[in-house]
Amino acid sequence: MKEVIFIRQNIDKWKGLERVVDNVSACNPAELADAYTDITNDLSFSRAHYPTSRITIYLNNLASALHNCLYKNKKEKYSRFVTYWTREIPEVMFHSQKELLYSFLVFAVCLFIGVISALNDDSFVRLILGNGYVDMTLRNIENGEPMKVYDSDSPIRMFIYIAFNNIFVSFRTFAFGILTGFGTGAVLL
Repeated sequence: MKEVIFIRQNIDKWKGLERVVDNVSACNPAELADAYTDITNDLSFSRAHYPTSRITIYLNNLASALHNCLYKNKKEKYSRFVTYWTREIPEVMFHSQKELLYSFLVFAVCLFIGVISALNDDSFVRLILGNGYVDMTLRNIENGEPMKVYDSDSPIRMFIYIAFNNIFVSFRTFAFGILTGFGTGAVLL
């Protein structure tokens, strides 16, 4: 389609969208969303067929204005912080009871297996944590400093090390559970 024909077919619609941007408070969100969808469709067509044209710049500016109308930041009241913790979080927790129960059951089973294994087999802890870590912890306990493992480096470096380790473990757990929850359960176990 020639650029002139494209402009003639759509100029009235674009003028209407300009009026929508000017009177954004009079429009409902559904109309704004429909207008934004229309203008982005026209913009993508224009970019594909007329990338250096002034009509592409015009449509891009119009799409940006509509985007700003739809997604502008609104001011929140300070009480929003309180309602987040007193209403929203409890509501999410209430609606996620089944998933939280499953998580707790996996955790409880793994904890039970670990406790029973450690009580029945002294080498189990060494198998899971490694000989070096267990020996170091026993030496620290004998010296009266059971938390010395965290004092071995500066607090900032320890914080960074622990944070990166936890992030790595969470990504690995997520990656193992992408297809099913069995991989995540295995990592947790």
